[in-house]
Amino acid sequence: MKAVAKKIDVIAKDRMKYGLQVGVTEERQRGADEWRQTTSVVTEPVVYGRYIYKEQIVKFPLKHTTDKEELSVYSIVGLGEYGKTTLAQLVYNNERVRNHFDLKIWIFVSDDFSMMKKWNKFKSLLQYETKGASILVTARLDIVASIMATYHAHRLTRLSDSDIWSLFKQQAFRENREERAELVEIGKKLVRKCVGSTLAAKVLGSSLRFTSDEHQWISVLESEFWNLTEDDPIMSVLRLSYFNLKLSLRPCFTFCAVFPKDFEMVKENLIHLWMANGLVTSRGNLQMEDVGNEVWNELYQRSFFQEVKSDFVGNITFKMHDFIHDLGQSFMGEECISYDVSKLTNFSIRVHHISLFDNKSKDDYMIPFQKFDSLRTFLEYKPPSKNLNMLLSSTPLRALHASFHQLSSLMSLIHLRYLELNQSPITILPGSVCRLQKLQTLKLERCHFLSSFPKQLIELKDLRHLMIKNCHSLMSSPFKIGKFTCLKTWSIFIVDSKTGYGLAELCNL
Repeated sequence: MKAVAKKIDVIAKDRMKYGLQVGVTEERQRGADEWRQTTSVVTEPVVYGRYIYKEQIVKFPLKHTTDKEELSVYSIVGLGEYGKTTLAQLVYNNERVRNHFDLKIWIFVSDDFSMMKKWNKFKSLLQYETKGASILVTARLDIVASIMATYHAHRLTRLSDSDIWSLFKQQAFRENREERAELVEIGKKLVRKCVGSTLAAKVLGSSLRFTSDEHQWISVLESEFWNLTEDDPIMSVLRLSYFNLKLSLRPCFTFCAVFPKDFEMVKENLIHLWMANGLVTSRGNLQMEDVGNEVWNELYQRSFFQEVKSDFVGNITFKMHDFIHDLGQSFMGEECISYDVSKLTNFSIRVHHISLFDNKSKDDYMIPFQKFDSLRTFLEYKPPSKNLNMLLSSTPLRALHASFHQLSSLMSLIHLRYLELNQSPITILPGSVCRLQKLQTLKLERCHFLSSFPKQLIELKDLRHLMIKNCHSLMSSPFKIGKFTCLKTWSIFIVDSKTGYGLAELCNL
């Protein structure tokens, strides 16, 4: 075990040396610098049509590590949506594989040829440090597989119509729903239009789950969307499913395009952003949070969201498939954008929602400034820009996520309903925040120097969510917290003996 631990340390050091990332990454064909990370966990509850392939591939590492000492590399090659990653996950988690190897590593080198030099260094490290090691690689391109692998590639073909039908049926006829003969006949014709795509089958089946009307199924089968020359069959399915959404759900879905591909969204945060932008409102006896929860659940049931996870306290995170993200972006156009700050260009004056990311540089940057009369959401997931205050002073924002400390410009954001400050160096929440009379959600995270709140905070009569996380210098709760009659969520209460800070304040909540 000591020898194994030593090898792990060597591999870890060289991983950092060669710039390799933990996890599995595969470069998307649709963007040179966009990356999709996966894990070794099998996320699909049921996998169709790949178990025979799994048994064939499982035999490879077991056989070759038994009778050979040198490094063996085997590859799985196939187009996107053919299930390469799912198949690799099944092999990785196979009981025989787990029992055979003392140490397993889950890593993937992208199809980017600039990574090949690093891959060769990493491969040589394994070859000389670990005898009898075996590597299973997934790739979209044959040439990449031929460079990386030492054995012939295992090429995946598209799933059969029979397998796609099984997946479609699982979605369309859930919960012991009757499989009426006329719907089965239509469904099998629809399956042939999915061209072997598991995503298309899931989304199409999920959208039809909500209706048993034969005429609606026929209208989907005979839709003009199948005849659009600019769409591939998968996008035709996704567009059909989008237009099958209720009108109230469509803007909630397309809003998600404000986040970059493969971004792990938090369900609660997304609902609060929907609220801030007026995309969900109260209905009858249902509060707007309840309506938002209904919207999220329906989008999830229709397979627009995936990789849903819940932590030990019930916080739910999820992602959107790349094609689903493309669908949302196609409807939003220039109104909703996610930017890498290293590639900033002039924004369209029609932009409504912006998110800014930068995982490579810690340098300050400048936002291409102009007046954004239509900007409603600004989410900055990196150190603040130099001219953020200038930008905010000229926009009618509804939602803001940032880490800046010069908060005086907040005074002009009279329509702001969502404010999230992350890693801001403030010591006390400034009075400018207390003037945001329409504020519904206030989130403070990792504001390490924040010690107190101004007494004027009770002027925020519409405040519904006050979330505080990892603000370890905080000495007291807001004054007279019981005055926040609309408050629904409050993450921390610090009891104090002074008037207005005691447990008695909780009585009115």
